[in-house]
Amino acid sequence: MPKRKSNAPEALANKRAKLGAASKSLEEYSLKPNTLRDRERTAAMDEEKRVQDRYRKARNESFARFKKEYDQKATKKQTGKSATLPPDKQAKIDKADWFLELGDIDSKERLTF
Repeated sequence: MPKRKSNAPEALANKRAKLGAASKSLEEYSLKPNTLRDRERTAAMDEEKRVQDRYRKARNESFARFKKEYDQKATKKQTGKSATLPPDKQAKIDKADWFLELGDIDSKERLTF
């Protein structure tokens, strides 16, 4: 024979209280937009985005370094001059090149670096 359920008023009140508290906490957890679950999900997404951004930043910096070196080598190869020299030293080299192209021997002797 099945057990008879207790229908005493205090037993029913206890059951309602337990069910009410459980359903209320479940409702808060599942329906509120800023629940723990949503915060955990957004935190995980933010962490993943930070990792991707770190990777992209490192990749972009590496590419920028490579491109800078490549451009410097290409410039030096095309013009025969280093693009990384300070302007005053580059001006002296340009002046020396101009005198060399001119063929002025006296000017070549006076050039100092």
